Amino acid sequence: MKTYAFLAALFLCGCMQQKTVAIDTSVSEAELAPYREAGTASITGQGFLRQNGGGVVTCAGSQVILAPDLPPIRQAIDAARAGSQVQFGGQQWGDAGRKTICDAQGNFSFEQLPAANWYVLTEVRWEVGYSSQGGTLGAPVTTRPGEQSHLVLSDDDFLAR
Repeated sequence: MKTYAFLAALFLCGCMQQKTVAIDTSVSEAELAPYREAGTASITGQGFLRQNGGGVVTCAGSQVILAPDLPPIRQAIDAARAGSQVQFGGQQWGDAGRKTICDAQGNFSFEQLPAANWYVLTEVRWEVGYSSQGGTLGAPVTTRPGEQSHLVLSDDDFLAR
């Protein structure tokens, strides 16, 4: 699993932004080691956006990324919020991140996680005519041993188109 590659795809997908920001993904092995361990924590959640008319669109079928909450991820999120494209370069993080797919109702889960700070990211997109709507949602979450965290990603968690 190439963590920066699937993060780049999430931040770049469907984006027509003006400025590109290069993010160096280099971090120490000591920073990555805690994220690679198995643990007893879990995260469940749901991703959706409300349309102007009140309809709800979920992340059904979209990838959900659980990224280590490290400086390169925070830089990428800040750049995306500012309307920039994000381009990752540097080391590959291997199994430090996780990914899954939203089910038909927009639910997702991650199991056997170590206690750590994470960032959860997904996309909710739909088409109106020939125009793509929606975008990337993301929020931080902290896992603790033996606990299940529940996260709802919605309008307040919107990062970028």
